[in-house]
Amino acid sequence: MPRLRPARSTAALAALAVAGAVLAPGAAVGGDTPPNGAGTAGPPYEYDTALMGQYAFIPLPDQAMVTRSDRGYVFRAGQQDSRLVVTLEGGRLRFADSGTERFKRLGRGCREEAVEVGVAATCRVPSWVTTDQPLLLEVWPRLGDDHLDASTLPATFAMTMLGDAGHDVAMFGAGPDFFNGFTGNDQVWGGDGNDWIRTGDGADEVWGGGGDDQMVGTDGKDRFYGEDGDDLLGGGAGDDGLDGGPGSDLLRCEGGRDTVRTDGADRLRNCETVDRG
Repeated sequence: MPRLRPARSTAALAALAVAGAVLAPGAAVGGDTPPNGAGTAGPPYEYDTALMGQYAFIPLPDQAMVTRSDRGYVFRAGQQDSRLVVTLEGGRLRFADSGTERFKRLGRGCREEAVEVGVAATCRVPSWVTTDQPLLLEVWPRLGDDHLDASTLPATFAMTMLGDAGHDVAMFGAGPDFFNGFTGNDQVWGGDGNDWIRTGDGADEVWGGGGDDQMVGTDGKDRFYGEDGDDLLGGGAGDDGLDGGPGSDLLRCEGGRDTVRTDGADRLRNCETVDRG
């Protein structure tokens, strides 16, 4: 992937600071052990500066664009409230955004579809895509209250979303996915797969779904629900709630007064209030 210039908007730069706290540009995510040393999570590709959201600023008022990357496709939206649904239909990947008025650009292998509300395009799925080598789909919304629904995608697709200012909602599919929040009260559903989810400054809610997930909080009163799998849940600076669900989970409480719910098979670290129901 070519080297790209840093983002210029204030909100985007702040989001990069949050992303940079996860790991430095060029470090690996899904293929390496996460910083806390528990399992693996996220897409099985190295995260370079572009994947972490450090991209050239492109004005997109009420617009969006879909471009190619070395590992898949990148969807970028402007300052509007994006309502993006990503599905697999007839062997092609479909991007439909009812919150956007028009496309600024479509990459090679993509073609626009006529829809009554918003925009839509379908893109070719390469023949090399497998569950071990999933197609990487990057979603970069900007500033609005953005919604992403990719919940029906199979495990042959891995998705990343870099949240920005606004109350964002993300619903991922069966692949190994990654979400990085910024400001606003975000809601994230990991779906199946080993997902890596990091919240921002708001009061966020996260459901891991199936798979061995890693969920980490920063500021704000966050609520984490690991659900199935052997998960890692880490509270941040706020008064957080952690519920590992079924499985042998690691629940790590940080600053603030955190509350955890455990079924007895979990490991707890520095937690103030424990519900062993």
